[in-house]
Order: sequence, then C-alpha cells, then structure tokens
Amino acid sequence: MEFLDTVLDFLKRNLSAVVLALTWAGLLFAWWRARSQWRNREFLGQVNFSLNLFGDTMAMRTLLECPTASIWPNAHGLRLIRAACASTTNEDPFLRLTHPDDRAYMNRAVKNAVSQLCPAAFVAAAVGAPVKTGTFLFAVTCERYEEGMRTIKIRVLLIEQNMLREWCRPGGRADGLELAPFYRPRLRTLKAMYEMDAKARAGGPEELGRVELGVPVAVTS
Repeated sequence: MEFLDTVLDFLKRNLSAVVLALTWAGLLFAWWRARSQWRNREFLGQVNFSLNLFGDTMAMRTLLECPTASIWPNAHGLRLIRAACASTTNEDPFLRLTHPDDRAYMNRAVKNAVSQLCPAAFVAAAVGAPVKTGTFLFAVTCERYEEGMRTIKIRVLLIEQNMLREWCRPGGRADGLELAPFYRPRLRTLKAMYEMDAKARAGGPEELGRVELGVPVAVTS
C-alpha cells in the first residue's frame, strides 16, 4: 500500500512529464511500426480487388484499391482481419475467421464494395434495359509469395464462376498455359479456390463469397 501511495504521489507531481513521455513513446512506436512495414513491404492498411482472367494467358487486373477501414469500418472487425492476416502463409493465403458471423461480415462488406463498381448495370436492369450478368466467386487473402510479390496487402481475388471451374480444375485449361513465375503462385491460389467451390457444391462448407456483377448491353438498331 505504501508503494502504491508513493507511485501515485510521483504521478501527481510529475504528471506533465509522464504525459510527455507517453506521447513520445507512442510516436516512437508508430515510427517503428511504419518502418517495419516498409522494410517488410507489408501494407495491411490497403485492400486490393484483383480480377483474374484466362485467355491466351492469365491476367490479373486491379478493379479497386482503397483503405482497409473503408471496406470494414469497424475497429473490432479490423482487428480480427489483421489477426487472420498474421496467420496466413505461402501455402495458405486465405483469411480464415473462426466465427461464422465474422466470416459473413467480412464477405458481406466485400460484396457491397464490389457491387458499387456496377451501378449502371443495376439501374439498367431495374428499368428493363438489356444487361449481361455473371456470378463471380471471391476470396479474401493476404498473399506472401516470394516470387514477384512486391507488396504484402489484403487482396480480394475475384474470378467468374464458370471460368474458375473450367480453367482451374485438375487437368483444366490453365494447366496448358506457359506462365511467368509471377503468375504461378496466383494460379495455385485459384486452384485452391476451385477446391473450395467443389467441396461446397458437394455439400461442404461455403468458404468463398459470391457476387452477381453485370454490364449494360448496347442495343444496335
């Protein structure tokens, strides 16, 4: 008790110095964390929406990149997502939230963000104008591949459902592509997404998110 009284008395007499020390400690920690993130190329404050395509080769196209907090504007949810990022590996880049409600929250926020990319299609459908739509599957990842991975950030990987099933199944069309080293890790992730989709179709858990996207169709006379 005497020791506690001594500490309280010290704090009262040196409150401004203690506050100043804590402020500098906070600034130093923020500097150290930013420096560490820069050196590790880790920018979890950003989320990248990457559309994956197949044709003559494989392509990855950024649809949107924005602050993580603008997609999941909830401090508790962000802590869960960043903790899940810390658990990702080269072999398993998927963010895995334990509680079903948390997974639903994460995917629902992604779905809302992606849907905002197609306002013209939704308005066209509402007024009866022709629209071409497709079902896209997505997964939230934190890829940590050494081959060509310039930055580590949260990435939402999107691919059209039928394209995933045709190209990324075992023995699928993607196996015949000659790919640069940078693309091979992403193809492995897409193949893992195919396995998740196949298990869901067989009655297993639904690990991937789904969103319907579309574009207005120009009418020619």
